[in-house]
Amino acid sequence: MKRHPKPTYCPPPAAVLAAHQEPTPTLAHDEQHDMHLVLNEIADERERQNAKWGQQNHPDRRFGDRPLLAIANCLRSGDPATVSSAALAGAAKRATNEEARRGSITWQDILLEEVFEAFAELDDEALRTELVQVAAVATQWVEAIDRRNHNTEEPSR
Repeated sequence: MKRHPKPTYCPPPAAVLAAHQEPTPTLAHDEQHDMHLVLNEIADERERQNAKWGQQNHPDRRFGDRPLLAIANCLRSGDPATVSSAALAGAAKRATNEEARRGSITWQDILLEEVFEAFAELDDEALRTELVQVAAVATQWVEAIDRRNHNTEEPSR
């Protein structure tokens, strides 16, 4: 009985593999263009923040619900269930200003203030402006985390 040599594996050509792969979802050209415009607006807002405040490196957050409790304490109403978004935005701003005055402001304080300001907007243009500010503050927080982690890495040997 004649033995046949064991066949060796030969990968299929790239075209065959490509035909069997799921297509990778991509954004339409207009969606990519829109996304880049928005990201540019966020970058412009980051530049305005840097010009106004300089580089910021706050703690991420305090333990517990302190920022939310500070906002609740700044409310001038009894029942939190009946508080308007505008009242919450005002309370968040007062709480953030108080934490800044004390020298204990955190990224969580700043971002919560921006988010509550966005929630209070009823006009699309004003809401859009606030959301760009929310994205810019979130971006700035990520930058601060990256700076902190970069500065604490041990040098390569």
